[in-house]
Amino acid sequence: FLRFMVRDEARYDLIHGNFWMSGWVATELRKRLNIPAIQIFHAMGKTKRRHQKKVDTSPGDRIKTERDIIRDVDRLIAQCPAERAELVNDYSADAKKVVIIPSAVNTRVFRPVLQAEARSRIGVEQQGKLIVYVGRMLPRKDIRNIVRALALLLQRDGSTADSSSITLMVVGGETVEPDPVATPEIGELQRLAAELNVADHVRFVGKRQANELRYYYSAGDIVVTTPWYEPFGLTPLEAMACARPVIGSAVGGITYTIKEGETGLLVPPRNPEALANAMQKLLRQPE
Repeated sequence: FLRFMVRDEARYDLIHGNFWMSGWVATELRKRLNIPAIQIFHAMGKTKRRHQKKVDTSPGDRIKTERDIIRDVDRLIAQCPAERAELVNDYSADAKKVVIIPSAVNTRVFRPVLQAEARSRIGVEQQGKLIVYVGRMLPRKDIRNIVRALALLLQRDGSTADSSSITLMVVGGETVEPDPVATPEIGELQRLAAELNVADHVRFVGKRQANELRYYYSAGDIVVTTPWYEPFGLTPLEAMACARPVIGSAVGGITYTIKEGETGLLVPPRNPEALANAMQKLLRQPE
């Protein structure tokens, strides 16, 4: 970075670090250039370790590096009150240095599209209820919870119109075509769906670019995201920007984005019964 500055004869008044590795770079530059630094983490190592335990793949020096960054920067941005509490309580951050600035989405990119138009654009039949998940394909995102809830929903006698017409569309992965080798979680979800006899009701789409996602959100009747760990989570905001009702798990930043009964529904994580109830409620009452 310093070589780049010399080459381009650049001068900077402020450094903004994003995530912990960039934060280390930001604090080093702050010391050498004597200019202020602002840091946003997006996710904290202690919280990740607490939730993921042995599955956490973070390097061993992550938490120490985070502590150093928090001590050295001039301001810390938290995306929600839960993240502010993590900084202050888990890392002893100076509360006066922490400011809450919620994350946002570009409403020129994420905007409502008529459902019929959206479905036609992505090749979905016009009829039928569509539950949409958009996001990364990781165990902590707990898409398995949505598959289990779908199975419960389909089992209920006369639950929502014609249960045979309910589909879960899963958008995400490492490749444009859904590939269980490149994205192991797709394989896990396919096995679970087959085990629960709902494989015909689950459609995997694969990775899509941000400028395409509004069609997938808008095609749905409801959008669901129920991770058991989520520092903030942008997909509920993206869905809201596309005018879709959202169900989210009551964890982390999602509880800040979704106001229960006002901007969406909140359900406990890892509770397919509660999620099935919430999905049934919205599918029965589309208005």
